[in-house]
Amino acid sequence: MTVSSMELLGLHFDPQFSTSDLHSMHRQFGEQFPAVPAPPLQVHGGKLRIGYVSGDFYAHACANFLLPIIKTHDRTAFEVFLYSNKIAADDIVTEQFRRLGAWRQIHGVDDAAVCAQIAEDKIDILVDCSGHSGGKRMGIFAKRPAPISATFLGYPNTTGLTQIDYRLTDDVSDPLIEGNTYATEQLIRLPNGVHTYAPHADVDLAYSPTPPFLRKGHVTFGSFNRREKVNDEVLAAWTEILKAVPGSRLLLKGDTWRGSPIFTLEYGRVAIMPKTPMLWHHYAAYAEIDIALDTFPYNGTTTTCDALWMGVPVVTFKGDRHAARMTASLLSRMQLDDLIAEDMAGYVAKAVALATDKSRLAELRRTIRPRFMQSPLGRPEIVTRDLEAFYQKTVRERTSLP
Repeated sequence: MTVSSMELLGLHFDPQFSTSDLHSMHRQFGEQFPAVPAPPLQVHGGKLRIGYVSGDFYAHACANFLLPIIKTHDRTAFEVFLYSNKIAADDIVTEQFRRLGAWRQIHGVDDAAVCAQIAEDKIDILVDCSGHSGGKRMGIFAKRPAPISATFLGYPNTTGLTQIDYRLTDDVSDPLIEGNTYATEQLIRLPNGVHTYAPHADVDLAYSPTPPFLRKGHVTFGSFNRREKVNDEVLAAWTEILKAVPGSRLLLKGDTWRGSPIFTLEYGRVAIMPKTPMLWHHYAAYAEIDIALDTFPYNGTTTTCDALWMGVPVVTFKGDRHAARMTASLLSRMQLDDLIAEDMAGYVAKAVALATDKSRLAELRRTIRPRFMQSPLGRPEIVTRDLEAFYQKTVRERTSLP
């Protein structure tokens, strides 16, 4: 029986499923759709028309990554169309998106009608930004309404659809040695990754370059990842870390932790912060953390960038799949490879070593934000130019244009 999109997303939280298992189930999903040819690519001699399909053109985590790219597109060479699969939102982020491209509201519009709109808009390259997450519209892509299609950003795996031509990634999340083994799309590894990050403009993002251990007298580890990402192996690693660093604390955030076995780690050393009511409260909470601990095999992405932006180093365990390598990819863009472990023992060792190296901890707190801003994560023009170069190259190859 074919699994649903939401079931596919949920599988990433469960470490019992292997990379091969995940790929097989995604392929099964894609096989329910008949093979159809893409329409021919028309040589019109003007700007390339790029259509982005997403349910996250509002104050959503994915917008932190997508909005900087849309803002930075070269309007002399590209015309941008935004197909929004969400009930009309009225927030500052949505208004920014609306001003940056031809806006199409597709929530509640059936696949055939959306495909007709895409054809009318003469889209050259249609880009999925949701995958099997909440804003999904896989039915549209299965019908191949545009000559070229791609997927990136919103989902940590293949879509399973052979009707999507490309998946944009990087050589850390999807190493070259693996080739195209776990994707139905052709993998395109952009040289500087696909992530560039800018928090919502209405958030006060001032941060203290002074690590909290100086005022608290002890090191505080933290994780603001979703509860579903924390499995027994993660809990075991966190237990070892706390035991190896005397007096240390672990700070978690979110109401779903109540009644969790997390409280058995080390009595009195685990604190739960309630879900923050405002976004700026979320960022302010990083002032209480010295070291962020990543989850595995489903890493953080937004939470990793949030922590790094607020000056907090993140220790990660690089695993065997895209979802388990996301933080490694982000850290590598900042030349922070020393925070990347190759196994769980290394993850524990790196967290403990960093907690006991107070000078290194203080240096990272002071320098991570500037380092972030100098990297592709903080310079959207780098990632956007790479993306545009891919778009142009693909069109040239298919049309024999110079």
